[in-house]
Amino acid sequence: MLGIDLESDFITKENIDNIWKYIKSKNVETAKIFYLYFINDLKLKEISEELEIKESTVKSNLYRMLKDLKKTFLGGGLIEK
Repeated sequence: MLGIDLESDFITKENIDNIWKYIKSKNVETAKIFYLYFINDLKLKEISEELEIKESTVKSNLYRMLKDLKKTFLGGGLIEK
């Protein structure tokens, strides 16, 4: 192994800021879902109850956003140095 830690190389303040800007540029509901799930550590059911939307909607929005983020930021996307 070369001693390269991709995770710590990827996790920089600038990258995190870019990701949050991207998430907030989508729609408010999806940004709230993402925030509640990853920052507040709520379960899908709890988010569904908090936002008064179907649990299936929460799940599909979250997974769609994750797929979009991976494609955008890990697949040759928007990260700039």
